Amino acid sequence: MADALAQQIDLGLSELQIETAPDAADRLARLAHHLAAWAIRINLTGYREPSEIARRLLLDAAALATVLPSFRTAVDLGSGAGLPGLPLAVLFPTRHFRLVEARQRRHHYQRAAIRELGIANAEAILGRAENLDPAPADLALAQAMGPQAQVLEWLCRWALPGGLSLIHISEPTRQ
Repeated sequence: MADALAQQIDLGLSELQIETAPDAADRLARLAHHLAAWAIRINLTGYREPSEIARRLLLDAAALATVLPSFRTAVDLGSGAGLPGLPLAVLFPTRHFRLVEARQRRHHYQRAAIRELGIANAEAILGRAENLDPAPADLALAQAMGPQAQVLEWLCRWALPGGLSLIHISEPTRQ
């Protein structure tokens, strides 16, 4: 792990006490670089620097992993830039993730990230969560896709009975 960004991510994962595969920090660093390159072209995120993306987005997704119960399958509704689904897929390579996104360009980014970074346990699905036939999962999560009551209704359609529906709300970082 020679890359400084991978070292920063590894430190963050250690602080979160997340045990990962030996290459997880490298893979997340590659994801940060990939996201930064695409963010300029299609406005995926307001963060443009890989270090900011890693710190504010990827490690935020990793922090979410510290409170999740055990699950085998997950669906990320309105996944946009693939957050938190793609970083979680890197952290949990034996679990399956579906990323549902209605916007064609963001869906195209997700497919490219999955293909180019070799995230074999993630699948990008194009369509609106409320219009697609749900493929229920143990964990259904969403962030920033609409009014919470409406989003929760959609999440419940995508969660298996006894599964968990979660609306991920990130606190803005104060400087």
